[in-house]
Amino acid sequence: MQQSSRRALLSGATLFGLLFGGGAATAGDGGISEGEMIANSCLACHGPGGQGAESMPPLAGWDEEALVEVMRDFREGRGDPTVMDRHATGYTDEQLRAVAAYLAAMDQ
Repeated sequence: MQQSSRRALLSGATLFGLLFGGGAATAGDGGISEGEMIANSCLACHGPGGQGAESMPPLAGWDEEALVEVMRDFREGRGDPTVMDRHATGYTDEQLRAVAAYLAAMDQ
């Protein structure tokens, strides 16, 4: 095998290991939960603590099931066309439930 091919293979294997080998951090092992991790990106627009910001509605304290339903609608293209349809597209139902649980538990 050529030196450049070995390097590329080793680099790819290392990157794969770093991305997928460690497992997801959870609150129990000192990391943050998946719901919190996703919510942190939501809060960049929806304001600190999920309290809303400018034209962005608050997310803190939403009913968990209602939030999952709204996010599914965005993901499936059933919501009003906003930036949210593009954000929701990348998440699984499990991830939507995790972020909804996290946001529902936040103080309003």
